Amino acid sequence: MIAKKGSDFLDTPIFHAGETGEEETVALFTNRERAQQYLDRAGWGAAEEVGVLRPGDQQEWFETAREDGVRWVVIDPDHDRHLAGDPQPVEAIEGDLTALAQSIAYK
Repeated sequence: MIAKKGSDFLDTPIFHAGETGEEETVALFTNRERAQQYLDRAGWGAAEEVGVLRPGDQQEWFETAREDGVRWVVIDPDHDRHLAGDPQPVEAIEGDLTALAQSIAYK
């Protein structure tokens, strides 16, 4: 994941999504290299860093996002495709968060 530098909490950017841009999503990366590549391409290195979610943290992170009204998680987003408005793979943050965390971990 991408997190704010020096944050005590797993604070991550919220992305606008959907055809109208009114939906909100968070980004989750399946490995550190993909997260770092997105961070570098976005030019966010001064304020953001790659954060690591342990298995127990991932469920809490989803729960917090859902409580904040975020309905989607985008998996391994590509910055250039994001800017071009190309669709990217998402999963709904709903229902059984443990199952969601496990399904993403094994993709």
